[in-house]
Parts: sequence; structure tokens; C-alpha cells
Amino acid sequence: MTPGMSMAREMPKRVNRRDRRRLLPAVAKKYRQMWSQLGDDAMARMSKLQSWLLPLEPVGEIKDSPTIQARLGSVLLDPTYQLK
Repeated sequence: MTPGMSMAREMPKRVNRRDRRRLLPAVAKKYRQMWSQLGDDAMARMSKLQSWLLPLEPVGEIKDSPTIQARLGSVLLDPTYQLK
């Protein structure tokens, strides 16, 4: 057994397309639940999300979006996220 073979065994398997289609509604539902748990006010949600993920105030503009995926994406793309 070569080192490359043992590394291949430790790599996680990719999710195939059929499983991805099957799991996507459950993941979207979980995102919506998490988003609603952050509160009713959009500004409160954004500040909680930023305080959890960013060590400093964001450098760029965080997109004001009603979905958690878009907001999370814009927070993660901010350069200050790399400092955490």
C-alpha cells in the first residue's frame, strides 16, 4: 500500500447529483429555521451574523438580502473574515 492509496481512502466521498437533489430541500429548510431564530428584525440578524463571523467591522458592503445564503455569502467574502 502506497501513501497515496491511504490518502485516497481518507478523502470524503463526493455527494452525487441524485443525493444532492434529495438533500437540497432539507438543507434549505434548515437555513430558513436558523435565519428565523436570529430574530425578526433584519438589522438584528445582520449584526448577529457579523458578530459571529467577523472579528472587526466589515471593510466592504454587506448585501442587504432577505435570504440567509446571500447574506452569509457576502459576510464570508468580506476580507475581515480572513482575520478570524
